[in-house]
Amino acid sequence: MESIKMKLKDFDGIAMDARGQSSGLAMFWKKSLDVSLLSISLHHIDITISLLQGSQEKWQFTGVYGYPENHYKLKTCNLIRDLHDHSTLPWLLVGGDINNIFYNMKKRGGAEKQQTILNAFRDAFESCGLHDLGFQGYEFTCGTVEVATNP
Repeated sequence: MESIKMKLKDFDGIAMDARGQSSGLAMFWKKSLDVSLLSISLHHIDITISLLQGSQEKWQFTGVYGYPENHYKLKTCNLIRDLHDHSTLPWLLVGGDINNIFYNMKKRGGAEKQQTILNAFRDAFESCGLHDLGFQGYEFTCGTVEVATNP
């Protein structure tokens, strides 16, 4: 990631290196933004952003890579809730790959997801005041971006 950051001269960023079969995470932003790291793990990068240096107007931006294994899906829900509970700022949550859906009717192919997991995922979004802003583009991607926000 450092070599990529060097090539992006006007950008800064942070990365969590891959471990084992787990993918790494990276987030980049223009150097002109005032960014502070709140927390980072193999499954998320959470920052605050001010558009102007020293501005008191901040918001929270989170990139999430959800747990892909079915038996860990609830950990993604808990992560989203924990991130929400640690900040009162306006929040933009971007799931580079949340690895979950709200409804089985959104699923294409394969077995249906467990309804208890779908309900828990929807409940996590609702309890955090998040709203799914949808997705546009090719429906089969290896890194779907889902965006949710709370006012």
